[in-house]
Amino acid sequence: MKRIATVLCLAFTLVLVPAMLPVDAVAQELAPTGPGQDMQHTVLPPPAAFPMPMLFLLGVLVSVLTYLHLRGKRRNELLARFIERSQEIPPELLPRQPSRHGARRAGTLLVAFAAGLGLLVFLMTGEGRPALAWSLLPLFLGIASFVNAAFFYPDSRR
Repeated sequence: MKRIATVLCLAFTLVLVPAMLPVDAVAQELAPTGPGQDMQHTVLPPPAAFPMPMLFLLGVLVSVLTYLHLRGKRRNELLARFIERSQEIPPELLPRQPSRHGARRAGTLLVAFAAGLGLLVFLMTGEGRPALAWSLLPLFLGIASFVNAAFFYPDSRR
């Protein structure tokens, strides 16, 4: 199943990355170069280059969610077979209980994602406000995970 998800991600990458290439080079080639030329007869590329990165991220998100859904569905079918045969279910197949360590890990992942997303948007736009706006949601979700780990899970050291 992991191989299928890898192939799907690779396929999305191979299809969408060429579409995400900057259109500035094409626009510069088509732009007028001489003092007597004007923009009236110049054909510029369509403004469809901006949503391509978003479509790529959407494609990756859909493929990951599809993979997780199919994995959960197969796990549930396997559990149903164990129950039908009245066999003991191995502990590896049962879902893990939420823990303080898992909440900290999720918080670290979300804070790192927020920093990376903010840096990416800043490098793409050159402005701080859009970068801050795009990174606030995962940043606060990461902080909430740290608060969740600190206050709502029992301390394993006690």
